[in-house]
Amino acid sequence: PVRDREGRTFVRLDDGTGRYACLFAYAKGRRPDSTAPAVARAVGEAVGRLSAALADVRPGLEPAYPPYYEMDLAHASCPPEKIAAFCESPPDGFRPLASQLRRLNEALRDFRVHLPKLRRLPHQLIHGDINDSNLLVKLEDPASLAAVLDFEFCTRDLRAMEPAVVLSGMLDADGAEDAIPEFLEGFAGRIRLGADEAEAIPLLIRLRKLDVFVHFLGRRLDGVDPEETLREQAESAANGLEALREKRGVIERWCSALI
Repeated sequence: PVRDREGRTFVRLDDGTGRYACLFAYAKGRRPDSTAPAVARAVGEAVGRLSAALADVRPGLEPAYPPYYEMDLAHASCPPEKIAAFCESPPDGFRPLASQLRRLNEALRDFRVHLPKLRRLPHQLIHGDINDSNLLVKLEDPASLAAVLDFEFCTRDLRAMEPAVVLSGMLDADGAEDAIPEFLEGFAGRIRLGADEAEAIPLLIRLRKLDVFVHFLGRRLDGVDPEETLREQAESAANGLEALREKRGVIERWCSALI
């Protein structure tokens, strides 16, 4: 960020809204297509470099966001009992998704069994939301990363959550089967994970999909998003969990490359 005359990297606007503003240099680039193997490898290398760099950052501040696995704290408007009530007795506009919502609620409930194991895995700062919409590739070379954007959700979390978030997005894309091994090899070329971390990645991919659902449920309950947005996200999360179940074996084999 560009500093002002007092050396600050952000300022409060004087328009009465209470909002803040930052100024950055313009980064040239365009959104990548990480289903292309060469691009996926470049993304993996960039995510690996970022993960290695963030491991050495000690901000000295309490994180604003809890780790992904603390699902009961994921959204202030979504305590477990409210999520369960919504999923088990959905409002009229969501009744066509009743079976998907029940599966999501069951997955959220079942996930709590894994919490003690996850809390023992290595932690560090992570970006936490790396996907194609938060990346830029160079205009002249679509296989070279120009920037990683949007660190809003950067927090202290599981180190293995960083690649799990990327994989969650890639698994939702058509034709990513050839790209995923390239991403993992690119990542592993920059940083290696422990065997227990690699083993946990399918579970963490599931966690990411559940977290996205809870995030958009909270936005709907807060009146930020329309019903249609939550319907789309709920259906996507439920379908993603089913696809993950079907591909679990091959994902586990892929993730062995991270050790």
